[in-house]
Amino acid sequence: MNRSVCAMACCVMACGVLVAWGGEYTAELDEIIVTATRSDRTSYDATGATNVVTPTELARRTPIGAIDALYDEPGVATQRTTNGQGSPIIRGFTGYHTMVLVDGVRLNNSTFRSGPNQYFNTLNVDDVERIEVVRGPHSVLYGSSALGGVIHARSPEPTRQAAELSLRPRLFGRFGSASGDAIAGFSLDGGRDDVGFRLSMTRKDLGAVQPGKGLDVHVKGRKFFLTSDEDEGVLPAAYRTRTGTVAGSRVYDEESISKDVSTAYRESGGSATLTWMPTERSDVRVAYQGVRQEVSSRWDKVASGEEFERLEFDPQERHLAYGSYSVETPATGIDRLTATLSFHRQVEGQTRLKVDADSDTDLSRTEDTVSTVGASIVGESKPGARHELTYGVDAYADAVASERVLPTPRPWGRYPDGSSAFDVSAFVQDHIAAGGAFTLSLGANGTYYRVTSDLSLEDPTFGALKKDGLAATGTAALAFEAADGVKLHGAVGTGFRAPTIDDLTGVQVTNQGIQAPSPDIDPERSLNLEVGVKVRRPRFGGSIAAFTTFLTDQMVSREASEVYGADLPTFALNVQAAHPDLDVNVLDNLDEMVIRGVEADVYVSPTPTVTVYGVGTFLRGEVLTLDGRDPDPDRPWEARMRREPPPNATLGVRWEPLDAPYWADVFARGAAKQNRLSNGDIRDPRVPGLTRDRDEVTFDENGAAVDAGTPGWITLNARVGSTFRGASRVTLAVENLFDRRYRWHGSGVDAPGRNFVVSVDHAF
Repeated sequence: MNRSVCAMACCVMACGVLVAWGGEYTAELDEIIVTATRSDRTSYDATGATNVVTPTELARRTPIGAIDALYDEPGVATQRTTNGQGSPIIRGFTGYHTMVLVDGVRLNNSTFRSGPNQYFNTLNVDDVERIEVVRGPHSVLYGSSALGGVIHARSPEPTRQAAELSLRPRLFGRFGSASGDAIAGFSLDGGRDDVGFRLSMTRKDLGAVQPGKGLDVHVKGRKFFLTSDEDEGVLPAAYRTRTGTVAGSRVYDEESISKDVSTAYRESGGSATLTWMPTERSDVRVAYQGVRQEVSSRWDKVASGEEFERLEFDPQERHLAYGSYSVETPATGIDRLTATLSFHRQVEGQTRLKVDADSDTDLSRTEDTVSTVGASIVGESKPGARHELTYGVDAYADAVASERVLPTPRPWGRYPDGSSAFDVSAFVQDHIAAGGAFTLSLGANGTYYRVTSDLSLEDPTFGALKKDGLAATGTAALAFEAADGVKLHGAVGTGFRAPTIDDLTGVQVTNQGIQAPSPDIDPERSLNLEVGVKVRRPRFGGSIAAFTTFLTDQMVSREASEVYGADLPTFALNVQAAHPDLDVNVLDNLDEMVIRGVEADVYVSPTPTVTVYGVGTFLRGEVLTLDGRDPDPDRPWEARMRREPPPNATLGVRWEPLDAPYWADVFARGAAKQNRLSNGDIRDPRVPGLTRDRDEVTFDENGAAVDAGTPGWITLNARVGSTFRGASRVTLAVENLFDRRYRWHGSGVDAPGRNFVVSVDHAF
């Protein structure tokens, strides 16, 4: 399996190098991307490594959730803790290390967690027209949190500039057979003269995940064995010893667990957008979008039957309202100015009941609401023939209302009630035509951040917490047009992530135990070095990027006793008393780490109707120092990064006749086995293994786990589609054709088995 996937990745990368230096170039259309520079620029000319999921690609991928739209993108891995959640991983970073934007407005807030979370999946993918991905640190443009990269979901633009009122209703629906997923929705697009509007509504009824053929057998200690082989004889002897027979163990098939606990959930979403051009040089946009998920279970916490009987997110809501005003040449020396005001509210309810607990007295429920007010102003100027300036200011303020409703009401749910966070950043970037075929980009950012919280609600000795600071970041990038349609680029840049409300005050269940407040931590900082090549030729193209990222003062989770010794502070003792069966952990600035990787995407069109394409990513993370010392070579987990994505690749062939309304696509997608495990991976119930005790895991001479890790996998998939009369679009797909049982590394739920998908979209 490892050889097959690595071979796929090597083919992708080798093809990218070969096609870079052949053929004749003629100009062709390239996707416009805003996120990389905060100004309109083609992806070919944009600084650094970028991806664009176009409207056509988005429609053909028939995504169920937003995370599905990012499959097969270079440098991006995906993770699902449970069916209603999805977390993108860019260059090994996820959670609050990756910035997510919606129409230029920050989705992240100060309560996002460090690891995979559910918030990206609160984007209604049917209200997204395109997704831009910028890989690598971008704190210079977006301030704190953009260490791994930036994902920007952009909504459709309403129709306007028609002489008479135009109305264009649209109905759409999708169905997936593996889990009985059903999605239905409508939108109404219209406008007249300089006014346009768009309304939409979507309803999803998603069934319990039905994985492919194979075994997913849980063992005592909240670990499991995963294989696509249906023969019970493939179980390791240790599994048979611990569990007896497969029939006597708790097999991971949702239907066999409980009718009351499932990965099924429902979701409703809607949006409204109004645009207006008061003058030929100005534009106004006002929009709202909302999503509500109902009863999404944390499957990895209930599947073993040892930890929780119930752990549910209900509701999971997100509401965004914003207004923007853009004007060209508002004053001498300013070519464009855009101002945005936004209000973002995210609501999360959690219900927990431990195994064998009394539902009448031990049921726990917390409710948290985060209200975020945001403002930004971005300007563009061309002070000379060689300079293009982009500059601006962003400010966001979070206010947290948090309470525990059950069993005893108190003003501290996951966070102290009344906690707040504020940050403001100013940036400037100069894109310089340096002469000849060279272009140079220089950028700088200054950020002030502040977090306040009343820890005395739990521990009077701590009193009010106030954590603030200043941070400066910068970047320099150089590009060289080596030949027509071949661009070499390199960059060096710094990034940072300030401590958040979640870091400093959060109390919540994790896969390592229970997280307690960590009021003493400092910001994380990064240094990124990157080189790459982009190719745009008539019949082939693509990109390759190689990077090295150094991360210092990394926040890692440690047992509270390791940090404080025997004299635990009161808040840690209280958390321990409330969760006697879980390890109490706090965050600490310990590690220095380096992440190195290569990302590639390539397409070749041997004929006008056939395109061969591929995507591959290879990444390795290494801890350089741990608590002021080198990692112990006899303890290989000490040198491993958490949730390191395995090598993964996609290779496919697309047939699409010119000017024809139909197309077909066949592709293989896969990932290598991941057995380079950190201590957190070994303890994580989402990663297969015999035990959560690192000292009981067997390692080979290269430090790879022999009896633990996520198996490698390859799936074969196919899609066909057609457009009828320019108004109706039908897509048919079969995913995981050979019905393999597998999961993405770090996920808490297996991927669906063989899945037949039907997608219908009709505009009247």
